[in-house]
Formats: sequence, C-alpha cells, structure tokens
Amino acid sequence: MSTAVTTPADDAGKGGKQVEVAVVPQGGFAAHKPGEGYATRLGMMAVIMAYVAFACHHWFYNWVYLRNFIDGILSTIGLGVLVRWTYDPGAARIVATLGTVALAATGFAIAYFFIYVKRRSAEFLIKTDTELSKVNGRRSRRGSRWKPRSGAPLTSC
Repeated sequence: MSTAVTTPADDAGKGGKQVEVAVVPQGGFAAHKPGEGYATRLGMMAVIMAYVAFACHHWFYNWVYLRNFIDGILSTIGLGVLVRWTYDPGAARIVATLGTVALAATGFAIAYFFIYVKRRSAEFLIKTDTELSKVNGRRSRRGSRWKPRSGAPLTSC
C-alpha cells in the first residue's frame, strides 16, 4: 500500500514532483507514532496505572462483599451452592489473586490501547505534548535580554 505525496516547489519555481511514500500498516497493539509525545503519554499512563492499582487493592481486600451479595441473591432461589465454595480460605485467596491479576492486566491493556494505539487519542496527546514544550521550553537565548526573576518567589510572601 502506498500514498502519493507532492513535494514542495524547488528554487527554480518548478512545481513539486509526485513521490510514492510507503505506508506501513499497523497491526494489533503497535504504538501510533512511537517516540512522539513521550512525556504526556508516559504521565497519562502513570496516572491511569495508579487508578488501576487502587482498583486492584480494593478488589483484593473487598471482593468478599460482592461474594456475600451474590450468595444472598442465589440462596433465595436455591442456587447458593454456586458461591459457597469461595468461603474456603484457600479458594478465597485464589479468587482474590486471580481477580487482581485479571483486573491489572485488563486495566493495563485498556490504558495502553487508548494512550498509545488508538490514533485519535494518541494524536491528541502528541499535540498536547508539543504545546506544553512550547510553553515550558527554555526562553533564554544568546543575545536576548530576557532573564528569569530569581527573587519572585521570595517577594510574593
């Protein structure tokens, strides 16, 4: 698969040439434009992973409340046997661990997809990173008269 791209006009004033550029199809979980928007994407991933860790912690220690709720519902219709095996401490530990691992893997996969793979959200984060680098970039250039005010934080008290 290729796409035709027109190059800009040269110095002699002649029109640009049409050049074939190969488009590499992305598949699966390949990151869209890897290396661009690195700081913003990594920051978003860290924030979302903190929320996933919070959810995993709550699942591991509090899933028994969900078990008790489902047991109450199923016991009223005579199907409490489906849940009662989880009252065994060994089985309870296995359910807590497997649920935590599944929640962490699912959370990571969804976050990775929306931050790195999905074209629309990846482009947004790349543009955000570009705009932030314009604002937070170094402003002192050689020959410029602009100098940072080092005493500003002290005078604001």
